[in-house]
Amino acid sequence: MSGSKTEKIVRVRNALVDPFRYRWYGSLLVEGGGETLRLPMTGTVAQWLRPGEELLLELLPGADPQNLSFESYRLWRALDGEKVQIWPIFRRGFTLERGSPTSGETLYTYAVEAREAGLESDYEAIVELEQHHYAAEEELLARWWCPEDGTVQAANARPLCPRCGRPMRFSDLVDATRASRFLVLTLEKRELYEPRYVGYVRLDPPLPLVHRRLPDGRIQPHIRREIFPAEWYEPPFWPEKLVETLREKNPGLSPTELWWQAQSEALAVCDTKAVRLARVVVHPDYRAEGLGRLALEAAVAWIQERRIPEMRKPKQVLETVAQMARYNPFLERAGFKYIGDTASGRPFLVLPLSAEAEKFLTDFLR
Repeated sequence: MSGSKTEKIVRVRNALVDPFRYRWYGSLLVEGGGETLRLPMTGTVAQWLRPGEELLLELLPGADPQNLSFESYRLWRALDGEKVQIWPIFRRGFTLERGSPTSGETLYTYAVEAREAGLESDYEAIVELEQHHYAAEEELLARWWCPEDGTVQAANARPLCPRCGRPMRFSDLVDATRASRFLVLTLEKRELYEPRYVGYVRLDPPLPLVHRRLPDGRIQPHIRREIFPAEWYEPPFWPEKLVETLREKNPGLSPTELWWQAQSEALAVCDTKAVRLARVVVHPDYRAEGLGRLALEAAVAWIQERRIPEMRKPKQVLETVAQMARYNPFLERAGFKYIGDTASGRPFLVLPLSAEAEKFLTDFLR
């Protein structure tokens, strides 16, 4: 591995990831040139970096090596002869024209920034978007944490700590895993009455197993192996498979600690060539404006530039298991191909991200 004159090779010592606030706070300890540096970054990113691996680091002009900020450095992995950027987080601007339904004339142009969620406020906005339009009132979407006494509570808006009465901090989304990565869409030019956040995308590693239900009711196991090389899906993110072994080795761990540790071990080995679209949510006031399609475009750009979520192997295919595909064809309009229903009865669709994947899929669908 070699870098430019302003870059230097560093070796990962370890990631410092707080279970209660890792989504928006963490750091990475690296060693190089006889010194140890602490690189502030979100725990969501830091947790994917393995102890001992080499990275390329560039300190920006004016940076104090012993007091770095989120904005004072850049970091890459060197993979397959390419530099894959790790930090700062992905962000890119997009424009979306809103046309007249009768004349086709452009009425308005949205300036949208797509950015990986990295602030506590980003995740609060995600919770609000979910609660705003999709979630039932009784469904609790997020966990909140009190830094004063460690209390954890599920709620759909920032609650007050039941013990000390102070506002709690965002911890995590209830249905996400540590491997989940989030991309938020914000309006960069907006009127006072317009919201800042207009949508988000969640990306995960592919599901460990996908079986297809045939029209006669029989189950076809491992349908993806009939389409793409099996190694594209190995090794998977499968913490559920590790829980029992960890429980036997660590009988004193609580269920929460056990699940955290299982995910840590799964993150360390997960390295696939596929990615799963787990969620696309658009603000209800902006549906039918084309923002769903733009969100997918931004997600694909993020995947291809950063190899999300693991930031390791280049991604060949984007897949989704989505009930919404049965009622809204926007995924197929964006290029996804319907493969069939899963064993549990949900539509399974894939989007090839390379010419190689396109050929495999075309051959299968003939």
